[in-house]
Amino acid sequence: MRIKKWLLYAIVMGTVVGCSTIPTDPKHRDLLGMVRAYQYLQVFSIWQENLPQDPIGKFDNSEQIARAIHDTLKGESYTNYWRTKDDAPPYLFSSSSNSGLQAVKALSKTVYYSQLTPLTAYIWITSFDSSTVTGLRANVNWPQNIILDLREDGGGLIWACTSAVELFLPEQRHYINVSSREFHSALGAGITKRKEPWLSTHTGDIFEGKRVAILIDGGSASASEIMAVALRDGMDQADVHLFGAQSYGKGIGQYIFTLRDNAVMRITGFHFYRATGDTALADYHRKGILPDVFTKDTIVVTDSTDSHTKSSILTDAVYKAGVWLQDNEISGYGVPILTSKMGRNGVMQKALGNGSVYKRISTDDLPLF
Repeated sequence: MRIKKWLLYAIVMGTVVGCSTIPTDPKHRDLLGMVRAYQYLQVFSIWQENLPQDPIGKFDNSEQIARAIHDTLKGESYTNYWRTKDDAPPYLFSSSSNSGLQAVKALSKTVYYSQLTPLTAYIWITSFDSSTVTGLRANVNWPQNIILDLREDGGGLIWACTSAVELFLPEQRHYINVSSREFHSALGAGITKRKEPWLSTHTGDIFEGKRVAILIDGGSASASEIMAVALRDGMDQADVHLFGAQSYGKGIGQYIFTLRDNAVMRITGFHFYRATGDTALADYHRKGILPDVFTKDTIVVTDSTDSHTKSSILTDAVYKAGVWLQDNEISGYGVPILTSKMGRNGVMQKALGNGSVYKRISTDDLPLF
Protein backbone atom coordinates (compact mmCIF):
# COMPACT_ATOMS: atom_id res chain seq x y z
CA MET A 1 0.00 0.00 0.00
CA ARG A 2 2.91 2.32 0.70
CA ILE A 3 4.05 2.02 -2.92
CA LYS A 4 0.63 3.03 -4.18
CA LYS A 5 0.67 6.14 -1.99
CA TRP A 6 4.05 7.14 -3.42
CA LEU A 7 2.79 6.61 -6.95
CA LEU A 8 -0.28 8.72 -6.17
CA TYR A 9 2.01 11.44 -4.82
CA ALA A 10 4.07 11.37 -8.01
CA ILE A 11 0.95 11.55 -10.19
CA VAL A 12 -0.44 14.48 -8.16
CA MET A 13 2.86 16.33 -8.51
CA GLY A 14 2.70 15.81 -12.26
CA THR A 15 -0.86 17.15 -12.41
CA VAL A 16 -0.05 20.23 -10.35
CA VAL A 17 2.76 21.38 -12.59
CA GLY A 18 0.78 20.57 -15.74
CA CYS A 19 3.20 18.18 -17.43
CA SER A 20 2.14 15.51 -19.90
CA THR A 21 4.51 13.00 -18.29
CA ILE A 22 5.08 12.35 -14.59
CA PRO A 23 7.92 14.70 -13.58
CA THR A 24 10.22 15.01 -10.62
CA ASP A 25 9.20 16.70 -7.38
CA PRO A 26 10.36 20.17 -6.22
CA LYS A 27 13.68 18.57 -5.23
CA HIS A 28 14.03 17.54 -8.89
CA ARG A 29 14.13 13.86 -7.99
CA ASP A 30 13.04 11.12 -10.35
CA LEU A 31 10.21 9.84 -8.17
CA LEU A 32 9.03 7.08 -10.47
CA GLY A 33 12.60 5.88 -10.93
CA MET A 34 13.06 5.77 -7.17
CA VAL A 35 9.77 3.90 -6.66
CA ARG A 36 10.75 1.43 -9.38
CA ALA A 37 14.17 0.83 -7.82
CA TYR A 38 12.55 0.19 -4.44
CA GLN A 39 10.03 -2.21 -6.01
CA TYR A 40 12.84 -4.25 -7.49
CA LEU A 41 14.52 -4.41 -4.09
CA GLN A 42 11.25 -5.49 -2.47
CA VAL A 43 10.86 -8.32 -4.96
CA PHE A 44 14.42 -9.57 -5.53
CA SER A 45 16.70 -8.60 -2.62
CA ILE A 46 17.63 -11.45 -0.30
CA TRP A 47 18.29 -8.80 2.38
CA GLN A 48 14.64 -7.92 3.06
CA GLU A 49 15.42 -7.06 6.66
CA ASN A 50 17.77 -4.31 5.44
CA LEU A 51 15.30 -2.50 3.16
CA PRO A 52 15.03 1.15 4.25
CA GLN A 53 11.69 2.44 5.45
CA ASP A 54 10.16 5.49 3.73
CA PRO A 55 12.92 5.74 1.07
CA ILE A 56 11.18 8.58 -0.80
CA GLY A 57 11.26 10.66 2.35
CA LYS A 58 14.88 9.85 3.16
CA PHE A 59 16.82 9.71 -0.11
CA ASP A 60 17.50 11.83 -3.17
CA ASN A 61 17.98 9.17 -5.85
CA SER A 62 17.77 5.47 -6.68
CA GLU A 63 21.48 4.87 -6.08
CA GLN A 64 21.13 6.01 -2.45
CA ILE A 65 18.18 3.64 -1.97
CA ALA A 66 20.15 0.70 -3.35
CA ARG A 67 23.22 1.44 -1.27
CA ALA A 68 21.11 1.77 1.88
CA ILE A 69 20.90 -2.05 1.87
CA HIS A 70 24.58 -1.99 3.02
CA ASP A 71 25.31 -5.06 0.91
CA THR A 72 29.07 -4.59 0.91
CA LEU A 73 32.05 -6.90 0.96
CA LYS A 74 35.65 -5.72 1.09
CA GLY A 75 34.74 -2.27 -0.18
CA GLU A 76 32.43 -3.35 -3.00
CA SER A 77 28.69 -2.56 -2.91
CA TYR A 78 26.97 -5.54 -4.51
CA THR A 79 23.47 -4.08 -4.41
CA ASN A 80 23.82 -1.01 -6.58
CA TYR A 81 22.18 1.23 -9.19
CA TRP A 82 23.60 3.02 -12.24
CA ARG A 83 21.67 5.61 -14.24
CA THR A 84 22.88 4.23 -17.57
CA LYS A 85 24.56 1.08 -18.81
CA ASP A 86 27.60 3.19 -19.69
CA ASP A 87 28.00 4.09 -16.01
CA ALA A 88 27.97 0.44 -14.90
CA PRO A 89 31.22 -1.56 -14.67
CA PRO A 90 31.88 -3.38 -17.97
CA TYR A 91 32.58 -6.68 -16.19
CA LEU A 92 28.82 -6.94 -15.50
CA PHE A 93 28.23 -7.64 -19.18
CA SER A 94 31.38 -9.42 -20.40
CA SER A 95 33.96 -11.81 -18.99
CA SER A 96 37.72 -11.65 -19.14
CA SER A 97 39.75 -13.56 -21.68
CA ASN A 98 43.45 -14.28 -21.77
CA SER A 99 45.20 -13.91 -25.07
CA GLY A 100 48.74 -15.14 -24.57
CA LEU A 101 49.18 -18.43 -22.70
CA GLN A 102 52.50 -20.15 -23.07
CA ALA A 103 52.34 -23.96 -23.20
CA VAL A 104 48.69 -23.94 -22.09
CA LYS A 105 46.15 -24.73 -24.81
CA ALA A 106 42.96 -22.64 -25.07
CA LEU A 107 39.81 -24.76 -25.21
CA SER A 108 37.55 -21.69 -25.08
CA LYS A 109 37.67 -18.05 -24.00
CA THR A 110 37.70 -19.07 -20.33
CA VAL A 111 39.12 -22.62 -20.26
CA TYR A 112 42.76 -23.64 -20.78
CA TYR A 113 44.54 -26.94 -20.28
CA SER A 114 47.86 -28.72 -20.38
CA GLN A 115 48.57 -32.45 -20.36
CA LEU A 116 51.07 -32.66 -17.51
CA THR A 117 51.68 -36.41 -17.58
CA PRO A 118 49.93 -39.41 -19.13
CA LEU A 119 47.95 -39.69 -15.88
CA THR A 120 47.15 -36.04 -15.12
CA ALA A 121 45.76 -32.99 -16.96
CA TYR A 122 45.78 -29.38 -15.76
CA ILE A 123 42.67 -27.23 -16.38
CA TRP A 124 42.53 -23.50 -15.67
CA ILE A 125 39.13 -21.73 -15.63
CA THR A 126 39.53 -17.94 -15.71
CA SER A 127 35.82 -17.12 -15.22
CA PHE A 128 32.40 -18.63 -15.88
CA ASP A 129 30.54 -17.57 -19.01
CA SER A 130 28.79 -19.11 -22.02
CA SER A 131 32.09 -20.51 -23.31
CA THR A 132 33.08 -22.36 -20.14
CA VAL A 133 31.09 -25.56 -20.63
CA THR A 134 31.99 -25.55 -24.33
CA GLY A 135 35.65 -25.57 -23.35
CA LEU A 136 35.21 -28.32 -20.80
CA ARG A 137 33.35 -30.42 -23.37
CA ALA A 138 36.18 -30.07 -25.90
CA ASN A 139 37.35 -33.15 -27.74
CA VAL A 140 40.10 -34.11 -25.30
CA ASN A 141 40.92 -37.59 -24.10
CA TRP A 142 40.89 -36.68 -20.41
CA PRO A 143 43.06 -38.83 -18.13
CA GLN A 144 41.94 -40.14 -14.75
CA ASN A 145 43.49 -37.27 -12.76
CA ILE A 146 42.46 -33.61 -13.11
CA ILE A 147 44.11 -30.58 -11.51
CA LEU A 148 41.45 -27.86 -11.67
CA ASP A 149 42.90 -24.35 -11.16
CA LEU A 150 40.32 -21.84 -9.87
CA ARG A 151 42.84 -19.35 -8.50
CA GLU A 152 42.18 -15.74 -9.44
CA ASP A 153 38.83 -16.81 -10.93
CA GLY A 154 36.58 -13.98 -9.77
CA GLY A 155 33.21 -15.46 -10.74
CA GLY A 156 30.71 -15.36 -13.57
CA LEU A 157 27.25 -16.58 -14.53
CA ILE A 158 25.29 -18.89 -12.24
CA TRP A 159 24.09 -21.20 -15.00
CA ALA A 160 27.58 -21.47 -16.50
CA CYS A 161 28.97 -22.50 -13.11
CA THR A 162 26.25 -25.05 -12.33
CA SER A 163 26.50 -26.47 -15.85
CA ALA A 164 30.23 -26.99 -15.25
CA VAL A 165 29.49 -28.67 -11.91
CA GLU A 166 27.14 -31.10 -13.67
CA LEU A 167 30.03 -32.42 -15.77
CA PHE A 168 31.71 -33.81 -12.62
CA LEU A 169 28.77 -35.20 -10.63
CA PRO A 170 26.49 -38.18 -11.13
CA GLU A 171 22.74 -37.66 -10.99
CA GLN A 172 20.98 -36.55 -7.78
CA ARG A 173 24.08 -35.42 -5.89
CA HIS A 174 23.34 -32.67 -3.37
CA TYR A 175 26.11 -30.14 -3.93
CA ILE A 176 25.00 -26.82 -2.40
CA ASN A 177 22.14 -25.11 -0.55
CA VAL A 178 20.71 -21.80 -1.76
CA SER A 179 18.45 -19.18 -0.21
CA SER A 180 17.01 -17.06 -3.00
CA ARG A 181 14.55 -14.29 -3.63
CA GLU A 182 12.32 -14.77 -6.67
CA PHE A 183 9.24 -13.22 -8.30
CA HIS A 184 6.09 -15.30 -7.82
CA SER A 185 3.75 -14.48 -10.70
CA ALA A 186 0.60 -15.89 -9.04
CA LEU A 187 1.14 -13.79 -5.92
CA GLY A 188 2.47 -10.79 -7.82
CA ALA A 189 5.22 -10.42 -5.22
CA GLY A 190 8.67 -11.61 -4.24
CA ILE A 191 9.12 -14.75 -2.15
CA THR A 192 12.13 -16.06 -0.25
CA LYS A 193 13.18 -19.68 -0.61
CA ARG A 194 15.25 -20.80 2.38
CA LYS A 195 18.28 -23.06 1.95
CA GLU A 196 16.90 -25.15 -0.88
CA PRO A 197 19.16 -28.04 -1.92
CA TRP A 198 20.53 -27.93 -5.46
CA LEU A 199 21.06 -31.39 -6.91
CA SER A 200 22.78 -32.56 -10.08
CA THR A 201 20.24 -33.49 -12.72
CA HIS A 202 21.93 -35.97 -15.06
CA THR A 203 24.70 -38.52 -15.22
CA GLY A 204 27.24 -39.99 -17.62
CA ASP A 205 29.25 -36.78 -18.12
CA ILE A 206 32.90 -36.55 -19.08
CA PHE A 207 34.50 -35.91 -15.67
CA GLU A 208 32.44 -38.31 -13.57
CA GLY A 209 34.61 -40.81 -11.74
CA LYS A 210 37.77 -38.72 -12.14
CA ARG A 211 40.02 -37.74 -9.25
CA VAL A 212 40.12 -33.95 -8.97
CA ALA A 213 42.63 -31.72 -7.15
CA ILE A 214 41.21 -28.19 -6.96
CA LEU A 215 43.50 -25.16 -6.57
CA ILE A 216 42.02 -22.09 -4.80
CA ASP A 217 43.39 -18.85 -3.36
CA GLY A 218 42.29 -15.41 -2.17
CA GLY A 219 41.28 -14.49 -5.73
CA SER A 220 38.86 -17.43 -6.01
CA ALA A 221 35.48 -15.75 -5.57
CA SER A 222 31.80 -16.40 -6.03
CA ALA A 223 31.23 -18.83 -8.93
CA SER A 224 34.65 -20.41 -8.48
CA GLU A 225 33.86 -20.89 -4.78
CA ILE A 226 30.57 -22.54 -5.73
CA MET A 227 32.48 -24.83 -8.08
CA ALA A 228 35.02 -25.70 -5.39
CA VAL A 229 32.50 -26.52 -2.65
CA ALA A 230 30.10 -28.23 -5.07
CA LEU A 231 32.78 -30.71 -6.09
CA ARG A 232 34.24 -31.01 -2.59
CA ASP A 233 30.83 -31.77 -1.04
CA GLY A 234 29.13 -33.45 -4.01
CA MET A 235 31.81 -35.86 -5.24
CA ASP A 236 32.94 -39.00 -3.44
CA GLN A 237 35.25 -37.70 -0.72
CA ALA A 238 38.13 -39.96 -1.74
CA ASP A 239 38.11 -38.41 -5.23
CA VAL A 240 38.44 -34.68 -4.51
CA HIS A 241 40.73 -32.42 -2.47
CA LEU A 242 41.29 -28.65 -2.17
CA PHE A 243 44.82 -27.22 -2.35
CA GLY A 244 46.12 -23.67 -1.98
CA ALA A 245 44.97 -20.83 0.29
CA GLN A 246 41.78 -19.51 1.83
CA SER A 247 39.32 -18.27 -0.81
CA TYR A 248 37.79 -14.79 -1.12
CA GLY A 249 34.54 -15.49 0.76
CA LYS A 250 31.74 -14.27 -1.52
CA GLY A 251 28.82 -16.59 -0.87
CA ILE A 252 26.19 -14.41 -2.55
CA GLY A 253 24.95 -13.95 -6.11
CA GLN A 254 23.27 -11.10 -7.94
CA TYR A 255 20.52 -10.40 -10.44
CA ILE A 256 21.49 -7.92 -13.16
CA PHE A 257 18.62 -5.81 -14.52
CA THR A 258 18.85 -3.49 -17.51
CA LEU A 259 15.78 -1.31 -17.03
CA ARG A 260 13.65 0.30 -19.71
CA ASP A 261 15.31 3.71 -19.40
CA ASN A 262 18.75 2.02 -19.80
CA ALA A 263 19.46 2.18 -16.08
CA VAL A 264 21.14 -0.85 -14.51
CA MET A 265 20.41 -2.44 -11.14
CA ARG A 266 22.44 -5.13 -9.43
CA ILE A 267 20.57 -6.84 -6.59
CA THR A 268 21.78 -9.65 -4.35
CA GLY A 269 19.14 -12.36 -4.66
CA PHE A 270 21.10 -15.51 -3.71
CA HIS A 271 22.92 -16.69 -0.59
CA PHE A 272 24.89 -19.93 -0.95
CA TYR A 273 25.65 -22.45 1.79
CA ARG A 274 27.76 -25.57 1.69
CA ALA A 275 25.93 -28.87 1.55
CA THR A 276 27.68 -30.01 4.69
CA GLY A 277 26.28 -31.24 7.97
CA ASP A 278 28.48 -28.79 9.88
CA THR A 279 26.36 -25.64 10.17
CA ALA A 280 29.35 -23.63 11.41
CA LEU A 281 31.13 -24.22 8.09
CA ALA A 282 28.09 -24.07 5.81
CA ASP A 283 27.94 -20.28 5.49
CA TYR A 284 31.24 -19.29 3.89
CA HIS A 285 30.16 -15.74 2.97
CA ARG A 286 32.73 -13.24 4.32
CA LYS A 287 34.75 -16.17 5.67
CA GLY A 288 36.08 -17.98 2.62
CA ILE A 289 36.76 -21.67 2.07
CA LEU A 290 39.74 -23.35 3.66
CA PRO A 291 41.72 -25.84 1.54
CA ASP A 292 42.42 -29.36 2.71
CA VAL A 293 46.11 -28.74 2.05
CA PHE A 294 47.78 -25.33 2.23
CA THR A 295 50.52 -24.61 -0.33
CA LYS A 296 53.37 -22.11 -0.61
CA ASP A 297 52.78 -20.85 -4.14
CA THR A 298 53.34 -17.17 -4.87
CA ILE A 299 51.49 -15.12 -7.48
CA VAL A 300 53.29 -12.07 -8.86
CA VAL A 301 51.25 -9.64 -10.96
CA THR A 302 53.19 -6.90 -12.77
CA ASP A 303 51.25 -3.89 -14.04
CA SER A 304 51.86 -1.94 -17.23
CA THR A 305 49.74 0.30 -19.42
CA ASP A 306 48.72 -2.45 -21.86
CA SER A 307 49.05 -5.82 -20.16
CA HIS A 308 49.01 -7.87 -16.99
CA THR A 309 51.59 -10.58 -16.54
CA LYS A 310 50.77 -13.34 -14.10
CA SER A 311 53.90 -15.19 -13.09
CA SER A 312 52.60 -18.30 -11.38
CA ILE A 313 55.06 -20.66 -9.70
CA LEU A 314 52.81 -23.67 -9.34
CA THR A 315 55.46 -26.14 -8.21
CA ASP A 316 54.27 -26.54 -4.61
CA ALA A 317 50.55 -26.82 -5.40
CA VAL A 318 51.03 -29.12 -8.37
CA TYR A 319 53.59 -31.21 -6.49
CA LYS A 320 51.30 -31.70 -3.47
CA ALA A 321 48.34 -32.38 -5.77
CA GLY A 322 50.51 -34.92 -7.60
CA VAL A 323 51.42 -36.66 -4.35
CA TRP A 324 47.73 -36.92 -3.47
CA LEU A 325 46.89 -38.07 -7.00
CA GLN A 326 49.74 -40.61 -6.79
CA ASP A 327 51.36 -39.25 -9.96
CA ASN A 328 55.11 -39.26 -9.29
CA GLU A 329 55.96 -37.69 -12.66
CA ILE A 330 54.51 -34.32 -11.60
CA SER A 331 57.30 -33.61 -9.10
CA GLY A 332 58.85 -30.19 -9.79
CA TYR A 333 56.43 -29.29 -12.58
CA GLY A 334 55.65 -25.59 -13.06
CA VAL A 335 53.07 -24.08 -15.41
CA PRO A 336 54.77 -21.33 -17.50
CA ILE A 337 54.03 -17.64 -17.36
CA LEU A 338 50.48 -16.67 -18.30
CA THR A 339 50.16 -13.31 -20.04
CA SER A 340 46.88 -11.46 -20.43
CA LYS A 341 46.16 -8.40 -22.61
CA MET A 342 43.50 -6.63 -20.58
CA GLY A 343 44.65 -3.06 -20.06
CA ARG A 344 45.83 -1.20 -16.99
CA ASN A 345 42.63 -1.85 -15.03
CA GLY A 346 41.99 -5.28 -16.49
CA VAL A 347 39.29 -7.67 -15.40
CA MET A 348 41.76 -10.04 -13.74
CA GLN A 349 42.83 -7.28 -11.36
CA LYS A 350 39.22 -6.19 -10.73
CA ALA A 351 38.05 -9.75 -10.13
CA LEU A 352 39.98 -9.86 -6.87
CA GLY A 353 37.71 -7.17 -5.47
CA ASN A 354 34.58 -7.56 -7.59
CA GLY A 355 34.13 -11.28 -8.17
CA SER A 356 30.44 -11.97 -8.58
CA VAL A 357 27.89 -14.56 -9.53
CA TYR A 358 25.27 -13.08 -11.82
CA LYS A 359 21.89 -14.12 -13.14
CA ARG A 360 20.69 -11.87 -15.95
CA ILE A 361 16.97 -11.97 -16.60
CA SER A 362 14.60 -10.04 -18.84
CA THR A 363 12.42 -7.44 -17.15
CA ASP A 364 9.98 -7.05 -20.04
CA ASP A 365 7.27 -9.27 -18.50
CA LEU A 366 7.61 -8.08 -14.90
CA PRO A 367 4.80 -5.88 -13.57
CA LEU A 368 7.27 -3.24 -12.38
CA PHE A 369 8.10 0.25 -13.61
